[in-house]
Amino acid sequence: MPLRAARPVVAWLAAVALLPAMALAQDWKAYSYPDVGFAVQFPQAPTVKKSTFTTSSGMTLPMTRYEVRGDRVVYSVDVVDFSSTQPDADRTIAAAEKAVGTTGKVTVAINARVNREFGRELSVNGADGSRSAIALFFANGHLFRLQGKSLPPDAIARSGDTTRFEESLQFIGRNRGFRGFGGFGRPGRGRRPRAAPAGS
Repeated sequence: MPLRAARPVVAWLAAVALLPAMALAQDWKAYSYPDVGFAVQFPQAPTVKKSTFTTSSGMTLPMTRYEVRGDRVVYSVDVVDFSSTQPDADRTIAAAEKAVGTTGKVTVAINARVNREFGRELSVNGADGSRSAIALFFANGHLFRLQGKSLPPDAIARSGDTTRFEESLQFIGRNRGFRGFGGFGRPGRGRRPRAAPAGS
């Protein structure tokens, strides 16, 4: 094939190869759940399942999971209802972080802020070869455990998507409101000045 004829073919093949990634990027949209006070972006409508959560003290509480399973990646938000108890927010987050530590190697663990709420953000390399971006917050009487998990054999290839998912979390409520996402890295999200290393 002459060089001049080959160039358009190569360009067309490159464009076709990019179509799945472009379609995925266009499909992300915000899903708002004012009844429990949060909003987050998913690449498609999540399934919603009711279950229970057992605390470190043995108490059983109602939990709702919002989840999307894609190509070698899982996006989920677990929301545990603590409204029937009088929990200490910091201790509840600490217990959730300790539980995360049993699933693999925590490579990053830092203090974080979303809107007016403070929590923790973690990066975890799972024992099964997975990689996870995790956010833990306590707000509106609920524990929020958000996880974007990319699966082996090439978990690092989807780690950008899991980070994008984690960073889309917003808290909404009477004093916050929700006007949609204007993109990622939006105002109201940030890390506290003092970062704590993993295991601290």
